Amino acid sequence: MSNLLPLFAAFDPHWILSGAVFLIMISVLVAAHEYGHFLLAKLCGMGVEEFAIGFGKRPVYARRPKARTPEEGEFDPSEEPESKPGIPPREPGMSETVYTIRPWPLGGFVRIKGMMPEEDGSETRVHRGFYSRPAWQRFLVLLAGPVFSLAFGVILLAGTFMAWGVVKPLNEPVLGPVVKGEPAATAGLLPGDRILTLGGVPVATFYDLVKEVRDNQGTPVEVVYERQGEQRSVTLTPKVGEAPTPVRGPDLEFTGETRIQARLGVLYDTHRVPLSFQESMVEALMTPVRIGGGLVAMFARPAEIKDNVGGPGTIVAITNEAAREGLETVLRLSALLSISLGFMNLLPIPPFDGGQMMIALAEMLRRNKRLPFKLQNAVMGVGFALVVLMMVSILWVDVERLFLKKAPQIELTTEAPAEK
Repeated sequence: MSNLLPLFAAFDPHWILSGAVFLIMISVLVAAHEYGHFLLAKLCGMGVEEFAIGFGKRPVYARRPKARTPEEGEFDPSEEPESKPGIPPREPGMSETVYTIRPWPLGGFVRIKGMMPEEDGSETRVHRGFYSRPAWQRFLVLLAGPVFSLAFGVILLAGTFMAWGVVKPLNEPVLGPVVKGEPAATAGLLPGDRILTLGGVPVATFYDLVKEVRDNQGTPVEVVYERQGEQRSVTLTPKVGEAPTPVRGPDLEFTGETRIQARLGVLYDTHRVPLSFQESMVEALMTPVRIGGGLVAMFARPAEIKDNVGGPGTIVAITNEAAREGLETVLRLSALLSISLGFMNLLPIPPFDGGQMMIALAEMLRRNKRLPFKLQNAVMGVGFALVVLMMVSILWVDVERLFLKKAPQIELTTEAPAEK
């Protein structure tokens, strides 16, 4: 027993809270996504057999509510699917939809009647079935999931912006966090120091500091700064980066350009700006635009994809950090993940919604005529292979990032170095 004490001592109980936060967060995001499919299917007159959160053979929870109208409670028992383990059978006056929670919580699904293609094309004759509806309706049902994910993320963000405001860069020549081990920290600069001149050039904004440093080729420069009303100076040498990094513009936002830059190892200070409802909505609506633009830019530079993607392991690690910071950070992380989920499902690869939307679009052009069964199977087979390859690649990125390579430990200097 004594041999296990070091293991218990090393265990951080905060991971239990982080795990619970992660599972709740993923389940809510999946529910929002699947509700889009569910709602549009109902509006298009399709029958929905199951609304599920999670995967797995037997649900851990299943509920079939009462029908909301007498017509909804009427059914022909001979047309009902076979009863499955853990699924309550349908009885007169009960809804056709059963709501379930399954043991593996990383996903979910909405099972619509007649959604499985058959070799003889009989899926098109299923009463209130998915493929018995026009292709444009199927396209909308598939599109609704990603749209609801994007909308849910925007609503979450708008709520956090109204409740806590937004953190904006403070474009003054005042240092925020100073990275330990970088030139500024080594020279003794601290958060709160106001930079007056750099290499004899007056510095009026933080962007002036960025602009003067980034093209430095490792040449020592004199920094004149003010600390608690006292003017001081120090000479330091900016560190030139080894790889291209994003370039900031005069508003301190990224411009989309990347290049090799020199750095001091300092960040700008920030301030929190309260927003009205209208301002919050505008700011929230711009977030998917920025993320979409970032994804396009990332795919335009394949070499950078590995550094910008992550699987479940990365998400759990980020969730752990967010849970430590509090509710606001967790909600904003949830919003960004929901928006990312929406974009990911728009990828034109079956079985993602985007891939199935492409099939529906092709059938719209064929005047609702189904694609040949063999072609459907071939497209789905290729799609599944690509998705498996993508998932394996992302999981390997997680393994490399979290286990095989030591993650960079960035420490922030918050106090003055001891006098020698």
